[in-house]
Amino acid sequence: MNQLLLNGPESLSLLYGDVFYIFPQDALAAAPGPEVAKPIHVSQPIAEAVLPSALAPKTKLEPVIEPTGPKPGITWRPKPMSKVLFVLQLAEFKDPALTDFLKKIVDSLGIAPEFVGFGQIDGMVHLEEFDLMPNPFAVVFDSGVWGGADNPVKLGKGEVYFTQGLQVLQDDQDLKRQLWAHLKVLKEKIQ
Repeated sequence: MNQLLLNGPESLSLLYGDVFYIFPQDALAAAPGPEVAKPIHVSQPIAEAVLPSALAPKTKLEPVIEPTGPKPGITWRPKPMSKVLFVLQLAEFKDPALTDFLKKIVDSLGIAPEFVGFGQIDGMVHLEEFDLMPNPFAVVFDSGVWGGADNPVKLGKGEVYFTQGLQVLQDDQDLKRQLWAHLKVLKEKIQ
């Protein structure tokens, strides 16, 4: 993972550009009265400006990974110890009867609840989103996301199983058996 290491005025120049405002030291303290502190404009590049030592960065900052491209369709909700993510449509995630159905499946397989995290589908899903999947395995309960016949599919750094939505699975014994077979294989991988 790339890390941003701040090392003095050069780093400030890279972060904020060539123009920087420096407040006088006494402007940082609360002024008694209506007088407003005005910044001093430094027109020379930051690398050449003399900065007070208080402004010199002393910490390493982790980079912020901003999603690029279209709005993500999946919101990842992993748990601290989760190894598999069950990815549901938002409407099914909010339906207590369907989430109880999923809980019964997980309980009957003997998958530890702390190993299970979630993902919520709330929009158009792009397969590139699985590159940022926070756990090594996922089961997507939406057959419209993947049109291929392969199961599981290697996406990013993980394996993703695709199946029907919980509403469909609830009433179809053949699809439930297929899901059961996939989850038994998955259980062996995560425990």
